[in-house]
Amino acid sequence: MRITIHAFIQALLLLLPLTLSSCITILKGTKADVTLTGSVPEPVDIRTTTDTFSLQQLPTTIQVKKSDLDKPISVESEHYLAEEVIPGQRSNIWSIAQLIGPLSVPGFIVDLATGGLYKPKQDTLMLSFIDKSDSTIPLSDIISKQKFAPRNVQPDYFYRNEISFNAGFGLLLSKPYEKLSDDLCHHYNLESGLCGLDLSGVLNANYYYHLNNRLALGGTFGFNVDGKYLEEERPNYELTYHNEGNIHYRLLYLLPSVKYTWAHLTHISFYSRVAIGPAYRWLSLDGEYEQQKLHIDRSGWQVSGYCAPIGIDAGRKHVHGFLECNVGSVLQLVTAGISFRF
Repeated sequence: MRITIHAFIQALLLLLPLTLSSCITILKGTKADVTLTGSVPEPVDIRTTTDTFSLQQLPTTIQVKKSDLDKPISVESEHYLAEEVIPGQRSNIWSIAQLIGPLSVPGFIVDLATGGLYKPKQDTLMLSFIDKSDSTIPLSDIISKQKFAPRNVQPDYFYRNEISFNAGFGLLLSKPYEKLSDDLCHHYNLESGLCGLDLSGVLNANYYYHLNNRLALGGTFGFNVDGKYLEEERPNYELTYHNEGNIHYRLLYLLPSVKYTWAHLTHISFYSRVAIGPAYRWLSLDGEYEQQKLHIDRSGWQVSGYCAPIGIDAGRKHVHGFLECNVGSVLQLVTAGISFRF
């Protein structure tokens, strides 16, 4: 297929907003405005994980790093102490939408590193103050709460077991299949380029055991199917030949797999996974050409695998949905599924 300059410019203009969105995020800054308000008769000191704001009169607005929005803010004055507050994180949908663009991965990584993925869940927080001289409340109990959460806070709980199912489609990159497809084209005097790449369907079942909130070990059991059929009526002097050819392709695989979750947002996480292992393919060509039977069988064992550089998981507690792009023996352009955790 010939790509014209006009079509190339149109595609470039469509991709430009997605690939440059990380630059827009950087221009907006890596900090978010958070307003603190409350009833206290004296100035207060405000402490975040990275900054201290001294002698502030409430209400006041401070700037908090977007990557630290899920960490507590402590506020106290000479005579009063407030319970810790957390603005919380919510996802920036525009940054996540960058993943639609095939050249947007660098921009997405920039947004993740600079905090562009996050917005405050609450940009105004009401503080409740306690008089330090109030003997009915142990001061040690209040101070013990003023602990900062670890970077990139994860849920307090996680489920050890995960069972998931996903399906998708993509371009089949199997060398034996391409060779057999070229043989079919050769018999029919067609250009081999017409038979080089095919859309392929996949269906996977996965199991993972989560060692912690980030690392999981497991495996993928899957089935990959594809095929090609050609038929023609070819006159030859006084005879008319009915020619036909059919390629059958099935791939069954069981692949040990590793999954790593590298970013947690509210109800959304981002992960990568890789799998490699044995697979058995059923691959054959059957047909008839000018009354001659055709049969070629190239079934056998092979090593199969895939790598998912970026996957998006969304859900709460037991039921999650996920979307990912894979590269491997099948280039799965889009793969979606559902997972159950227990």
